[in-house]
Amino acid sequence: MHAAWGGCAYYWVRKRYNESKEHAFFCFLIRDLIRAHDTTAFLNVNKGADIEFFLDNKCYGIDIETGSILGRNPVYLARRYAEYRKWYAQCFIFVTKKKLKGAYAKYGHVLTRATVRKEIEGIFG
Repeated sequence: MHAAWGGCAYYWVRKRYNESKEHAFFCFLIRDLIRAHDTTAFLNVNKGADIEFFLDNKCYGIDIETGSILGRNPVYLARRYAEYRKWYAQCFIFVTKKKLKGAYAKYGHVLTRATVRKEIEGIFG
């Protein structure tokens, strides 16, 4: 094995026009975790949570947050999550960095890289 390949995984990510590579990676990863439970999951580009799925005739949303909007426009963020509470049975917030967990906790149920798989298993369990 070549030293450059040790311990590291490389992924090809096809990002949409309005997102970063990190955001796109986690959107597709979480969507695939949900689809593993024989549930259809949709990726939204402009309106609504980043990922939507249905369970027991209820719509759920998962929003991926990298933290870039938190400092730029917190008023918009609060308004957006207030709307999500009306649209979804529950909206989860996945933060890409653990240090963002506290800042987003006031907006909804926060998932981290360490907890996302277990939480999704719990939803469908």
